[in-house]
Amino acid sequence: MRKKNLLFFVLFMPSFLMANDIMFNRLNRLYNQNLSRCLEVSKRYIELFPDQPAPYYFAAISYRDKSELSRTLRGRYLNLNRCVGYAVKFEETDNEDIVSEVSWFDVKSDIEQRAISVIHELQSENQFGMSKLLSIRLAGLNGESEIPLLEDKSLMAKGNNTESELTNTLKSNHSMEAIYVYAGSTIKFYGLPTGREVVASSDLPGEREILRLVNEDRKKKGQEPLVWDEDLARAARYHSYDLATQNYFNHSSYDRKNGKLVKVGSTFDRIKKFYSKSFVNSENIAAGNKDATSTYQQWYTSKGHYDNMFNSESRKVGIGVYYDPNSPFGYYWTMCTAL
Repeated sequence: MRKKNLLFFVLFMPSFLMANDIMFNRLNRLYNQNLSRCLEVSKRYIELFPDQPAPYYFAAISYRDKSELSRTLRGRYLNLNRCVGYAVKFEETDNEDIVSEVSWFDVKSDIEQRAISVIHELQSENQFGMSKLLSIRLAGLNGESEIPLLEDKSLMAKGNNTESELTNTLKSNHSMEAIYVYAGSTIKFYGLPTGREVVASSDLPGEREILRLVNEDRKKKGQEPLVWDEDLARAARYHSYDLATQNYFNHSSYDRKNGKLVKVGSTFDRIKKFYSKSFVNSENIAAGNKDATSTYQQWYTSKGHYDNMFNSESRKVGIGVYYDPNSPFGYYWTMCTAL
């Protein structure tokens, strides 16, 4: 009896894997030919094979594309909300076979960037209910339970916030859990961060590209790959933003007051405000490079930065880039690692 069961398993597995390939190939053809038909068939497959990742992937990218075709903000929101939901299910069901084949991290970064853009538009139109729902979905895609939304319009970065306005609003809103800063903001943070700051990345794919390059070379050295941590990424994006808006270049945190720089905290004091799960052991910073590859090469050819990237004891990493056209160097990059 045991031999029969084993024989069935051996014969069944190849045909099962072949069925997965057939499913993926069919959906891929439909996606390139007829978006609506691809979405229809993907949903049918999900009903029949709820544990298979391929239909979730194609449902996600189909809704992503439908959001791009939507003429209204509500239409973009509805389609992106569904897109992110299917993307979460794809990550839950995939065993990394499809992830590598479809360059999932690039696709995911694109989805995240589109969702963040729509969240910003919704907030600017006072549609806080929809923006909160989409943010909750997006938090799930990043492995978090929820990213709370800032619902105080006086803190939405529209380029006209002053230090006193920011400080007064923070003092009067103790229940606020997150402080969002968007592209083009002129807000300047003073003192050490609280850890609730969420600075929007200026290049999500670029951040992931550096991670890919680091891990590719770590693998060649026989080292374990670094695992992305969103809290470390928030710490990195915050510092990149602070470097750009406060006009300095240093690992420690500074405020510029009356034209002079005043140190407000050390590197690790700042990072620990965002990340406390393990020991933080290094930080790289760079400025002036628009693309990820140039930034990586700059670090790779610098001994101290090189040693940080290839510390065999490091396990976690977060990378953040911020672009400010009015800053001295334009692009600022930060990479934080932890054990």
